[in-house]
Amino acid sequence: MQKKTEGICFAISAGICWGSMGVAAQVLMEDSGFTVGDLVAGRLLGAGVLLLMFEHFFMRRSLLKYFSQPGVAKDIPLYGVLVLLTQLTFFLAIQCSNAGTAAILAATIPVFTTIWDIFVKHRAPQIREMACTALAIIAVVLITTKGDFDSVSLSLTGVLWGLASSVAGAASNIQPNAVLKKIPVTVVVGGGMTVGGIVMSIFFRRGRLKPIGRRSRRFSTPISLWSEPWFFSCSMFQVSR
Repeated sequence: MQKKTEGICFAISAGICWGSMGVAAQVLMEDSGFTVGDLVAGRLLGAGVLLLMFEHFFMRRSLLKYFSQPGVAKDIPLYGVLVLLTQLTFFLAIQCSNAGTAAILAATIPVFTTIWDIFVKHRAPQIREMACTALAIIAVVLITTKGDFDSVSLSLTGVLWGLASSVAGAASNIQPNAVLKKIPVTVVVGGGMTVGGIVMSIFFRRGRLKPIGRRSRRFSTPISLWSEPWFFSCSMFQVSR
């Protein structure tokens, strides 16, 4: 019962962080000229390094010991690429539509996770899983059509990027199951984010940033950075239980 309660709390925390970081990202892109590449590279690299520093200096854990274990050197970079794809497509969805649309489309992650369980694990979904999936689909339809089924009121490109983010997000929740049994959650998340941030830093083109306004500096930048490790840590805590 305690684990179930903790899982629910982590799920709620992850949802709050995911929604708030989307709003913060939209403010930074609209008010301060941040590009999608700026945000993804800076957030992943910054959050990943912060988590690894926390593990090394405060938790006194040997990162080299964890990363040298068999399979970890392969699983963490793969997880990092999936996190990178999740973030990149999520922010492209925000750029093409808005933060609210992108966040609601992210609610379809359980849909793709359930599909994986059915066709790969050959596990029949439970009634509550089917109910959650149905609610997610209904939410996506309503936000896309605004109740008017004669015309789609949102950018098709934004919707497709949002769904792509959900697919990548589901994959990033499924892929690290094996490595989570070997090393702590925060090491997996921190290592994956660092790898994703490095990859993005190599390939993206920097935008021309405007001076960050007081509103953006005080609220959006810290939320955009600190919500990142907390969201993915909460997500992985759920998976590891």
